[in-house]
Amino acid sequence: MYFYLGLLLHDTGKGVPGSNHVEASLEIAGRCLDRLDADPDERATVLFSDWQITWMSATLRRDIF
Repeated sequence: MYFYLGLLLHDTGKGVPGSNHVEASLEIAGRCLDRLDADPDERATVLFSDWQITWMSATLRRDIF
């Protein structure tokens, strides 16, 4: 379940004006996990997957030619 939550939350920081959307997304995800009282392992999985999704997205957008 928490993996799906990470997928839903990974770009929420884009709605925060004037900020780094990656950092803002991780902060919002962290607050959601606090409210859900997620255990530390699940929290780490969600935050890591959010970071990985953002990294993969940036990498795949690069022109390889």
